[in-house]
Amino acid sequence: MLLLQLLIGGLAQGCVYGLTAMGIVLIYQASQTISLAQGEWMLLGAWLTLLCTTGWDWPYWLGALVALLSVGVLAWVMERVLVRPLRTRPGWFIAAVTLAVALGVRKLVIGLGSASIPSTTLPSPNRDAVWMLGDLALRAEHLAAIGVTAAMCTALFALFRFTKVGFAMHAALHNRLAARHMGLPVRHLDGATWVLAALLAVAAGLLLATWAPVDGDMALAGFKALPAALLGGFFRLRGAMLGGLLIGGVEAVASAALPEPWQDSPAFVLGLLAIPFIRRGRT
Repeated sequence: MLLLQLLIGGLAQGCVYGLTAMGIVLIYQASQTISLAQGEWMLLGAWLTLLCTTGWDWPYWLGALVALLSVGVLAWVMERVLVRPLRTRPGWFIAAVTLAVALGVRKLVIGLGSASIPSTTLPSPNRDAVWMLGDLALRAEHLAAIGVTAAMCTALFALFRFTKVGFAMHAALHNRLAARHMGLPVRHLDGATWVLAALLAVAAGLLLATWAPVDGDMALAGFKALPAALLGGFFRLRGAMLGGLLIGGVEAVASAALPEPWQDSPAFVLGLLAIPFIRRGRT
């Protein structure tokens, strides 16, 4: 029973990794580089929501909306001003730029956060609620994270499968030259992809912040999304989500078996082991 309870919590944590990893995969397919700012988008989105709800007494939904819009605009500006002019540079160069942005965002949030609001979890609608299923105690925020993630994955599938914008993004992700010859606005679609990836990270941060405090350590989940993307093959959205769920489950079991300093290691070990098996695939 304890193992099952650990695995459910691990799946919820894995949903956070999976959503963020999906953003990493989208950006890699669009720009052939890795965004190292995903974890900081998580942190910034959660902090803005916390500021609106705790500091300004706004409703939760309004704070979350402000966070999504703000981070989406910042991601668009980053792609337009910093990434797009560097498309001819090597991928590692753009990754270094995103790392610089990430460090700046983290310093800003930590500096402003310590001066304005205390580090705490978000006041979500289901905070601290527990549902009993026999001897199994299910935290409402974990179940909500799993349900919201399932809904978001379904929405993404519908976006790419049934909408014109999704078709265009899908075409640009897989063959930029062909998409350009078809008259698709590839540059604008690249910007939309970076925004979508940032919004996925914010959603992941909002889910994580229902049971983890909003502080600098939250951005570590963004780095754990990288091995999740590696486990999924680095080219498939569903693979990235499955990789995140796997890492979440393994971490949950490791938390009961390993001392605290080693509990973060399974994610990166699994990511390293996955590198030799990566093959180019499709979203």
